[in-house]
Amino acid sequence: MKKSAIILLAFGVWVCLGSEAFSQTTLSGDHIIDGDLDVGTSGNISNLRVTGNTGLGVATAVRRLDVLGNSAATSYGLRIINPFAAPTSSNRVLQEFVMKNTSGADVVYGAIGAYSAGVTPGSEIGYISFHARDGGVLSTGVGVNITGKGQVFAGGAGSSGISDLTYKFVSLNGGLYVGGDGVTNAAAANVRQYGNNGNSPVFELFKHRGTTFHSYAPVINGDTVFTLVGTGVDTDSKKGELASMVIQVDAPPGVSSLPGRLIFKTTSPNSNVATERMRITSAGNVGIGKTNPTVKLDVNGDAKFSGKVTMIRQGDILMGEFGNPE
Repeated sequence: MKKSAIILLAFGVWVCLGSEAFSQTTLSGDHIIDGDLDVGTSGNISNLRVTGNTGLGVATAVRRLDVLGNSAATSYGLRIINPFAAPTSSNRVLQEFVMKNTSGADVVYGAIGAYSAGVTPGSEIGYISFHARDGGVLSTGVGVNITGKGQVFAGGAGSSGISDLTYKFVSLNGGLYVGGDGVTNAAAANVRQYGNNGNSPVFELFKHRGTTFHSYAPVINGDTVFTLVGTGVDTDSKKGELASMVIQVDAPPGVSSLPGRLIFKTTSPNSNVATERMRITSAGNVGIGKTNPTVKLDVNGDAKFSGKVTMIRQGDILMGEFGNPE
């Protein structure tokens, strides 16, 4: 081996410092690399084994691979290059990170990859995938996946696993998706507050009309700021709504003023789209079958009371009771 080049095997890829060629090299003990290291550049290696700790830019290597970058803005601590050249509509795992137990079984698995769905080079969808053993057999279909579209997929995907990218990473709408089969993998979210105090967990959904994340702009009358919808699949294999709850702006906002309304919807037979049934306005008026209630309870349709109804009005109107008192 020539002294002008140092070779290292990192994360399952060959890396080369310099432009030397090697047929077989075995390095024992600790090895220090002080300088630039490019992954995927020139260098032909057929076999390399490193049995000790390897350090890149560190004085003492205390791990199998110990990397220290510098403070320069253009500096990489570690750069691994694996060109994406997969066929159209194909998934390719570019790098894998695996931790195994003494029996050789995977305990933690991670992957960095890209998915091409008929797009031009440079427009592929990248992803990072993490999976861990939970007592049983580790499955690549259960874990957390983060895509280049800002999507996060958490939970089970049955036996389809990582290969099911056309559904998870391309067709997914929204930023967070939690999946499970309801038996071995629960599709659930738990927000837990602890501490000896009266504070509760908070689930906040925030809406503004700014063009960027932090450039706030006021909402306007009629804007929807929150939708909670329950959906299912009908006998025609079509997805549809069953019921929903919607929060909207109820009047033009002002200084320290954000009027809101709460709307409840359900879906009628022979339909898969929910229809408004009740709303509570910013004035506290409740409308049932009415979209513009003008009194505290405004009902469009028949009403039935099994108990006593008490009517009290100040002024010239007579007070009265109706029904059968219990």
